Amino acid sequence: MPRPHNDRISYDQGYETSEYQEHISQATYDNPSRTRGTHGMDTGIAITVYLTAALVASIVAGIVATAKRRHPGYWVTFAFLCPPLVLILLMLPKGYVPRNIMHDPYDDDDSLD
Repeated sequence: MPRPHNDRISYDQGYETSEYQEHISQATYDNPSRTRGTHGMDTGIAITVYLTAALVASIVAGIVATAKRRHPGYWVTFAFLCPPLVLILLMLPKGYVPRNIMHDPYDDDDSLD
């Protein structure tokens, strides 16, 4: 029986189980990317790339948030979870530093006279 040209062989095409397993193992040997994801990128590499990008984004977010007078802890956390948020942080205007309304600068005199 001649073998089909495609790599997809099912049990109902008349192959025995051993022939089917042999064909799949030969196809995997010929093309090792078949054992990986659909695009040929290993899952471990994808996770490493994402975590590296997240770490770099969180460091950049911490530096930029401090320069823009924003709370760096929030931006570091959010940039680690979603690295494109650094672009939003870069577009935000500079924040303002709120005055401490509880401190009266004229009330610094603690003398009793």
